[in-house]
Amino acid sequence: MLVRFALQLLFDPEPNEGRGRECPLSRRRIIVATSLRYAQRIGLLLSNLTFLDYRLRTVTLSEQSWHVKIVGKHPRVIDHLDGNIPRAVQSPSFVNHDKSFENRRCHYLELPRNIKGKQRFLKVVIEYNGDATRADVQGKIISIYIASGVPMQETRAWP
Repeated sequence: MLVRFALQLLFDPEPNEGRGRECPLSRRRIIVATSLRYAQRIGLLLSNLTFLDYRLRTVTLSEQSWHVKIVGKHPRVIDHLDGNIPRAVQSPSFVNHDKSFENRRCHYLELPRNIKGKQRFLKVVIEYNGDATRADVQGKIISIYIASGVPMQETRAWP
């Protein structure tokens, strides 16, 4: 309902026809942006999101993965959708080989230390549809969560 309202408000050429005062386009954009940010915070994702990773490969975050796997199991990552998730994919602090799957890479982005002074990372697990070392493969985001450390079984892939 909220998303439908926001999209209708943005694309309706005459939003106030027969309803009183006119709402200028700039005001409509602010309302829409606020509505969509709120929708993201409560776990709504309008469609698949696409990013380029640090090697310029296409990586997709599907709506189903976002709702079921990520927000369903790790709701704290909602706060990182705007800036940190794209940064973890595009310019991570470092990238490791996944400890269990050869075609997966774990992108880590350092986050500010918590109240107790412990290091935290935003971990984005990406599965590539082929040899993950090649530049022409595509990937999909499997999981995103806040990690308190890096498993010793993972080996460094980049830098």
